[in-house]
Amino acid sequence: MKKIILSTVIAFYLIGCKQAERVEVVTEDVADYSESNSINPEVEGKVFKSNAAVKMQVSDAFKIGSEIEDNAVINKGFILSNQFYTQVLDSENVKVSDQTLKMMDKIEKHNTVVLKVPVNNLRSHLKFSLDKGLIINSIEIENEELTFQKNENDLQLSENDKLKASEKVQEKVTKAILADNIKYASISYELTQAPSIITYEAERTDLDIYQELNLALELKSALKDGVYAFKKILIFIVQLLPTILAIGVVVLLFKYAKKIFKNYRNNKTV
Repeated sequence: MKKIILSTVIAFYLIGCKQAERVEVVTEDVADYSESNSINPEVEGKVFKSNAAVKMQVSDAFKIGSEIEDNAVINKGFILSNQFYTQVLDSENVKVSDQTLKMMDKIEKHNTVVLKVPVNNLRSHLKFSLDKGLIINSIEIENEELTFQKNENDLQLSENDKLKASEKVQEKVTKAILADNIKYASISYELTQAPSIITYEAERTDLDIYQELNLALELKSALKDGVYAFKKILIFIVQLLPTILAIGVVVLLFKYAKKIFKNYRNNKTV
């Protein structure tokens, strides 16, 4: 018994060491990646639209998602969308009683967050977010150069007098969108929590339970009907008993009278 306990303790210790080692490697990778030149590139005379996509496993999808959103707001950013959902990976059930099942579901929680932060704060925000990950599945940084579009838009605005009113409005809208794309970086997070098992009790909903219950009810009803019929027959017999006894007495008296009459005739003949 002591050997088994000692082996179990050693196994848990080794697993804990491996997990600690894995987290440390992930942290080092993130620290290196946060210094990547792909984040917020600065090239003289060039402007870029930056997008990032991060997929990682976290300890608590809902909590970490909220912390990432809070950090974006602190960095003068804003949230575009948030979707939290639970996926059932596997399901088993155990019959507890004729009407109840114990359900066991293997679930995985997901949280998808899309937000924007100022390009100047993109590096610090990503560093904060990636530090929250247990395993970083993927990081994708995309920088789209918008230098030509910006120069073209500036040139058109400089010749604003030659444009129609509708075209002027359209150019202003285009400039606003372009300025927003240059100033803010879009980031999408796909956070996944490690699968877990939940258990709960639920009523049986399969058709077999209703067939079983229906058969039991029919048998119970048939038994009640049989007992009721037996009682009716017994009561009927009891009700007829005086009549039967009376008929029996009459028959016996008739036979007795017939026998006396027959003996009388025989004696008279002699």
